[in-house]
Amino acid sequence: MREFDYQKATVLEDDVVRLSPLQASHIEALAEVAADPGIWTYFLEHGCGEPHLTRYVRAAIAQREAGQAFPFVMHDQASGRIAGLTHLYELNPSLGTLKLGHTWLGIDFQGTGLNTHAKFLLFAFAFDTLGAARIGFGVHGDNARSLRALDKVGVQREGVLRSYLPRTDGSRADLVLLSLLRGEWEADVRRRLRRRLHSHDGQAA
Repeated sequence: MREFDYQKATVLEDDVVRLSPLQASHIEALAEVAADPGIWTYFLEHGCGEPHLTRYVRAAIAQREAGQAFPFVMHDQASGRIAGLTHLYELNPSLGTLKLGHTWLGIDFQGTGLNTHAKFLLFAFAFDTLGAARIGFGVHGDNARSLRALDKVGVQREGVLRSYLPRTDGSRADLVLLSLLRGEWEADVRRRLRRRLHSHDGQAA
């Protein structure tokens, strides 16, 4: 797996979504799209509004500067609006592994196919450009929507960390572990996911 340049302005895009490096200048637009508290239900960083997003964004940028993660802003190509965030993190060239997650979308962009397009671009970048062997995912056990979405794109469930995450009511939730392997991507997932994208775009048109 190739070394990843955290300082490079890596941009991934197709006709539906554009992924670009997170910048402090995105805070105001992100605060607007993240105003619904429901977006943060399954995040440890609870809260919304510009003060929260300012802390959240600055922490994410600090992780990039430290070479720990690379946060991408998701732009909706049709409207030109910022739609949400996603991250590559724990990139380990010696093991050929990385993780994808900490993804959220504004309510207006959920269920539009934008996130599926973003996943395709990120999978292709990880496997075809970086040469990764494996992408890992960790999903809050209560987040059925995200689990269904990953199931649909061919990501495999592989285990559970029991009682790993705190809920806001003081109880605990599981963390579901999932992965996608390069062999799965090359053999079937890339083709099936590309077909899903074309099908969704045709319906949207």
